[in-house]
Amino acid sequence: HLGPYLIGAIRALVEQGNWKPNASWLKADRHGLYLQWPQAAKDLVDFGRARGYAAWPNDAPTLAALLKAAGIVKEEGAELGTIEIVDESGEIVPALKIANPLAVFDDFDPADY
Repeated sequence: HLGPYLIGAIRALVEQGNWKPNASWLKADRHGLYLQWPQAAKDLVDFGRARGYAAWPNDAPTLAALLKAAGIVKEEGAELGTIEIVDESGEIVPALKIANPLAVFDDFDPADY
């Protein structure tokens, strides 16, 4: 039941300018869109708490499980469903892959990355 609120939180963080592709915890490449994990979880937890959402998750593992259960992120990878991506500094970091980037951006084109 939190799915719409979770995707809404992601969209709001983008629309407010807190998250920008490859300049925040939101990463993009020609294969898709990712949340650098667990760093993105803190922003999402803080977002829900600030709005007083009932039953809002307060830790990265619970949040990852809810994002997967709602179909917002793909079920793949290792612990918590994370996969490895390369960040802007060239380091390999864990991330959750967003299942449908168009749920976050109205005009997402992976070719732009």
